[in-house]
Amino acid sequence: MEQHKAHSQPRFDVFDDFEVRRKLRRTLKGFCGQYLMHYFTLPRADFHDEFFSLLEDWSIKFLSVIGFRGSAKSSIGSLALPLWAALEEKAKFIVLIAETSAQAQLLIANLRYELEGNECVLRDYGDVSKGISKQEEWTKRNLLLASGVRIVAISRGQRIRGLRHRQFRPDLVVIDDPEEIKKVEKKEYRDRTEKWLRDEVIPAIEEASARLVVLGNILHTDALMARLKNDPIFMHRDYPLFKGEEKWENCAWKGKYPTQASIDNQKKKVRHTAWLREYILKVVPPEGQEVRDEWIQYYDAIPQPYKDRKTGIEINPIMQSGVAVDLAISKSQGADSTAMVAGVTSQVEGMTKLFILPNPVNAQLSFFETIQQMRSTYAAMKRLAIPMFYVEDVAYQRAAIEEAMRHGIPTTPIKVGTDKRARLRAAATFIQNGTVLFPRKGAEDLIAQLTGFGIEDHDDLMDACVHLIRGMRSEGMEKPEVIELI
Repeated sequence: MEQHKAHSQPRFDVFDDFEVRRKLRRTLKGFCGQYLMHYFTLPRADFHDEFFSLLEDWSIKFLSVIGFRGSAKSSIGSLALPLWAALEEKAKFIVLIAETSAQAQLLIANLRYELEGNECVLRDYGDVSKGISKQEEWTKRNLLLASGVRIVAISRGQRIRGLRHRQFRPDLVVIDDPEEIKKVEKKEYRDRTEKWLRDEVIPAIEEASARLVVLGNILHTDALMARLKNDPIFMHRDYPLFKGEEKWENCAWKGKYPTQASIDNQKKKVRHTAWLREYILKVVPPEGQEVRDEWIQYYDAIPQPYKDRKTGIEINPIMQSGVAVDLAISKSQGADSTAMVAGVTSQVEGMTKLFILPNPVNAQLSFFETIQQMRSTYAAMKRLAIPMFYVEDVAYQRAAIEEAMRHGIPTTPIKVGTDKRARLRAAATFIQNGTVLFPRKGAEDLIAQLTGFGIEDHDDLMDACVHLIRGMRSEGMEKPEVIELI
């Protein structure tokens, strides 16, 4: 369905009755069956009917769809939908957005090809450019139809705010593959992409009746498509190649992959990580993911003091508190940041848990600012329990250890090796078994560094968290032994 073949037209005698054709084209699926049969040469996939229904439902204002590579999401969403919406006048101002300028131009070229050369379209809709100056209005990025409908294509990041066609603001916006795989590894890029969507695209569309459709693959666990998946204003759908185990019986498009051998053959063509990302819709960082997303367990609040029922004495459930510091004494742009991750331990159903506290420090600090931050963190933490600070026992950080102790801050040097991955792997055991818990809000960057190690530019928070787990473990994070006196 994704392949563009020669313009083989559907036979006119298939739908000889114009009234039948007119009724069928009221739906996107019926339109594709009549006018775009050269795109749809295979039996439909199991999910295509639902996909058509979602796209043609104008009551769904915000829709995001992640589909496996070759699922026809672009053919349906970036070609069929805008062509149908324009010819049936479902929208007056259609904006298509692609990752690059070349891709944006190709979207318009494909639409123009159908409008000018599709005999079935010309038969039923006529010359849609009649009375329009093609030299001025039919360009690489723009199409104006005789009905007054305009279609514009732009690249990601281009300004859309304030864009108008006559009295109309954009009332159908389709974003296709908004992110580039080589760039999406960087958190700064992911943040900029979401900021562009939230600050530039959404405010630019018509408030009451406009639709925003975002199509793509999940290129990163924190990519825009992953973020939209968790956004309640978006209706979201995932269409992986398999519904369950990777067996032909579970294949979502048997028309494209008619045998297990055809699936195996496709799998051999791509690397394992690409197969997982593009077809199974699972992202694995290079070298493997030491901390998996599903291992992260959350808490809503740390245990609070309570009164003993027998004695009336107030009990502090906090056993220990600690702060791990990963120093970076530089404030130059692009340099690593100093990170401080704090946590407390407490018993939960007889098991010792380490509660990572929200809003860890992650900033470029001078040596003086670092010591001051340690002092203020110490003052805040001792209300829960006197904290122990854990700092790497390496060259320049030794001075920070000595200065902290001079200020009365309990500090323990942590000896580390050179293999960060091995340290993270050791600490990951405590995350996987639920010993380490994270706040529901306030630790997003820390979690991104833990689950995305090997991809993210910075790992300061990850390093500090690993030091904290190691340090608290050495202080007896495991459940203490209870000795009964007889």
